[in-house]
Order: sequence, then structure tokens, then C-alpha cells
Amino acid sequence: MARSDLFQQLISLYNCGKHDDVVARAESMLAADQRSFASNPEAAFIVAASYYQLSRYKEARSLLDPQRPLKTKNLQVLSLYGVVCRRLGDLRSSRAALSVALKLSPDDLSIRNNYANLLIDEGRIEEARTLLNDILLSSPDYVDAKANLARISESPLVTGLEAVPSDQGHGVPPLQADWPELDPLQAAFAEDEINDPSRKRPLEKVLIRAVRRLIAHLPQPEEPALTDEHLQLAVLAIQSNDPEVALDYCNQILLGKPAILSSVYRTAADAYLQLQQFHQAEIALLHSLCTGEADSSVYVNLISFALMRKDHRLARHYLALLDELDPHCTNLRELRAAVESLEAKPLVNLFPLHWYQPSGDMSPVNGR
Repeated sequence: MARSDLFQQLISLYNCGKHDDVVARAESMLAADQRSFASNPEAAFIVAASYYQLSRYKEARSLLDPQRPLKTKNLQVLSLYGVVCRRLGDLRSSRAALSVALKLSPDDLSIRNNYANLLIDEGRIEEARTLLNDILLSSPDYVDAKANLARISESPLVTGLEAVPSDQGHGVPPLQADWPELDPLQAAFAEDEINDPSRKRPLEKVLIRAVRRLIAHLPQPEEPALTDEHLQLAVLAIQSNDPEVALDYCNQILLGKPAILSSVYRTAADAYLQLQQFHQAEIALLHSLCTGEADSSVYVNLISFALMRKDHRLARHYLALLDELDPHCTNLRELRAAVESLEAKPLVNLFPLHWYQPSGDMSPVNGR
């Protein structure tokens, strides 16, 4: 397939918001030939931008690195590489890319805003504030800069750690003349998303991300200590209602050699519960049971899942195990009554084509 044909197919999918389709197409090509995009930087850029939109930053960088982005004068490549590196915690590479982009186009608002985000990550809050104010002087209606400036003002300093910037300002300038017109990262966030108060990070979330950046720059500890620390941060993330961060920490633990798998899966289950992803939560709880000692909170949630699906036989099985493990569990009486009530009703289809997904809210249970 000609380079231009591939690019047009990918950009057509991208502009329709079909980032998963772009990635699926690219991964199919890479499976057949690892160098599929080596001679087609335009297509590689679209795929990297799609990875970015899907929060798959490592994959995005893997496509950008071969293009030697720090040697290019393409503003869009530099800007995308800068924000990808920043998301991965590689602030040095992010600074290198965005500094070059800023020198090439010192008046570009999106690059200046991205550079301000970098300054915030580096703890250079006043410099970031000055830059954002300068942006607003020249463009008072620039929404991303307003949002970032507001978040700086709303997030106080705590133990010397600064607020993490918002996810605004990932827009990049138009491609150079020899590239097709494209701005994949423009308007990554709608104005109503930015102004939605539910999307503003509370202080606990700010601290989690700040501590995470700090840990990334510390000497690597022994594996058990690293596992314990990540698990504690995952639990803190759940307590701060930030399940995505908790799952990220669980992933990092499993990439190493954790001594206790059950705690990792139990923590992941709590995160999935907050995300209302009950099927994944139940699977994680079962993995927790298989890899470690039983815990009453695990059985409490497994009973709840079985009751939600009207499976009173499975609920009764877990209830007996809970009664044997912890006869003084405060949830035991309530759960027994619920099981007995369900047993009076006929069984329904327990194995539908689609797993049961309740509409109500369900929170992690401590089982005591």
C-alpha cells in the first residue's frame, strides 16, 4: 500500500474519533512487520497520536522515538513527544522537546501552554503562572490556560509538593507545509469538560500524583519495599476515589516480582468496584482467593455479586465459608437474610450471554 493511501486511511479513522481502530490496524501491520512505519513517519505520527488519546503513552513513545524527534523541526512531532514524555514522567526529555518547539515557534499558544504544564510538574509554579498570565494577555479566551491557572490557584502547596497540572493544553500547532494539514491533539477537551467541577482533582489526588513523580526520581529500592509502597499508594488512591491510579499502581506491582499476589488482586477488585466494573471486580476477588489466604471482605463481596445475579446457591456456598472464617462478621446476619429471601424465589437464567451489570452503586466492603 502506498504511503499516502495508508496515511489517508488512518487520518480518516482518527478524525472520526476511532482511535481503537487506528491502533488495531497499526498493531496488525506491526505484527506482520515490525518496521511497518519506519519509512512512513506521517502514518506513525497518527498512530502515536491515537495511542496518546487512549492513554497508552509507552506505545506512543515507541513509535516516536525512531523518528529522532529531538532532531526534527516539525512542531507537531516535538509537541506530541513532549506531552507523551511528560505523561511518562520523563521530564528531561519533555523539556528538551518542548524547548526546541518553543524556540521554533515562541508565540504558539498550545506549545506555551504545554510548556507551562511542564513547569508545574517541575515545581516551578511561579514561572508557570507568569507564562499562563502572558498567554491570557495575548489571548484572553484561551480556555486551556484559564483552566491551568485556576488549578494552580485552587491547589495549595503541601509539604513542598506542587499541584499536578490539568490534562489541558495538549493541542499542537499545524504541521509543516510538507505534511498534510492535521492537528490530532487539538481540542482534546471540550469546554464543558473543563468547567465540570466533578473533574477537578481534590487535594488527595494531587498528592498521589505528586508523590508518584517524587518516587520516580528516587533510587530504586529493593523489590519487596517497592511493592509495599506501591500497594500503599494504590490503597490511598482508592480512598481518594481515584481508581484508575490505583489500577496503575497494581499494574506496576505485577510488572515486578510481588511476594503477595492476593493483596494486589484484592486492591484491584476495590478499584474495579469504584469504577462499577463488577465482572472484573469479581474475577480479581477470585484471583485473590486463589493466590492467598481468605479474607472476610472478599467473601462479603462475592456473596453480594452472587445475590446481584440471583444465584442463591453460590451465595449460600460463600456464606458458609464466611461463617466458618469469621462468625462475628458484622455483615453476616444481613447477608444470611438476603440469601434466605432469595432462596424462596425460583432460579433465573444464571448464565446469560452478557454478564449482569447492575445500575446501582456498590462500594468496597471491609467485611468487619
